[in-house]
Amino acid sequence: MKVELVCSSRELFGADRSAIRLATLLQTLGSEVTLTVPASRPSLGMDELAERRGLRVATGRVVIASSRGVTGLRPNARTAPPANSDLTIYNSSAVLARRGDSAPRALVLREWIEPRSARHRALVRFHGRRVTQVVAVSHKVGERWSSCAGAPSVTEICPNWLEPQWLTRDDDESREGVLFAGRLNRWKGHGVLADAFERAFRALPEAPSLTFLGAEGPGSPFHEAARALRERCAANGWTLADFDPDPRPWFRRAALVVVPSLRPEPFGNVVLEALACGARVLAFPGGGIDDLAPRFGDPLRVVPRTVADLAGGLGDWFAIGGNGQSRSELGHTDAVIARHYTAEAAAPRWQAVLERVTP
Repeated sequence: MKVELVCSSRELFGADRSAIRLATLLQTLGSEVTLTVPASRPSLGMDELAERRGLRVATGRVVIASSRGVTGLRPNARTAPPANSDLTIYNSSAVLARRGDSAPRALVLREWIEPRSARHRALVRFHGRRVTQVVAVSHKVGERWSSCAGAPSVTEICPNWLEPQWLTRDDDESREGVLFAGRLNRWKGHGVLADAFERAFRALPEAPSLTFLGAEGPGSPFHEAARALRERCAANGWTLADFDPDPRPWFRRAALVVVPSLRPEPFGNVVLEALACGARVLAFPGGGIDDLAPRFGDPLRVVPRTVADLAGGLGDWFAIGGNGQSRSELGHTDAVIARHYTAEAAAPRWQAVLERVTP
C-alpha cells in the first residue's frame, strides 16, 4: 500500500517527532511511505532523521490552519509531489489539505479541541466532510472531538509510542536537578515553572539546578520569549539550552522533568520520554496525561494548574531526596511501556486502519 503522511512542519518537536515514528511503523507493516512536508518552513532536524531512516521526503503545497489563519505553503519547484497514494494521512488536524490528494484520508488527532470555540467547531466540520478515519492519541482527545457536532467517529485510540533507543539506559547514571523540555511558547508554561521554582526554593541555601531546553534562534516566532527567559536565567543561575532534536541525554541527566502546560497536553510525549529515561515527572492535568498517570503511579505526579501547587510539588520532591525513579519504579515503568507504548503495541491498531482502506 502507498501511504502519504502529510506534516504541518519539519521540526522534531512533539507532533512531527511522532510522524517519523508513525512512518517507520507503517514501513514495517509493508507500506510504501512518503512524508510530505511544507517546503516554506525551515527544518529543525526532521529531514535529516527521515533520511537516516530511509524515508522518502517530498515537498507539497500543504494548507495549514493556525491561530494566525490559514496558509497554503507552496512546494519547492524542483521536487515533484507524490502521486497515486492509496491512503493520505494528515499528521495533525492543523493540516487541512494537500494539493492533489484524492485518496481516502485519515486524520491523526493530536490536538485539544475546544467545543466552545467557533474556530475549532469549524475545523471539526471541515475535516468531517473530508476524512474517512480518525485516530486519536488519547481518550480525552477523542472525547473532545466527538463532543463537537458534525465530527466523524473516532476509528481508533492509538497513543504515541517509543522506539527501542528510548528503552535502553544506565540505571545507575547520576541524576540531578529539574528540566523543562519544549517549545518556549506561551502555553507550555515555562514562565509558570520559573515562578513556582522561585517560590519553592527562595528560602533554601542550596536549591537544585533548573534547565530550560528548547530555545530557538533569530527567525523563530519564539525567539523573543527565549531572549526574555535567558535574562531571567542569568539573574537566577539557571540554564537555558538551545533546542536539541535528540533530548535523551538531557532526560537521562535530570532527576525531575516538569510539564507545566497551561492547557491539557493532548498526549504528552515529553512525559512518556522522561519516564522511559528514568526521571520523575511533575505535570499539570488533562488530556493524555490523565491516561498516563494511573498506569505509571508515583513517578508521575499530577498537581492542580496553579503556581502554588506546582511550587508545592517541587518542594515535596526535593524534601524526599530530589531523586529520579528508584530501581523498583523503573521496573514498573518498563513493564507499562512494553505493554502500551511501543511500536509492537501500536502495530495492530494501525494495521486495522490500513485494512479499512482495502477491506
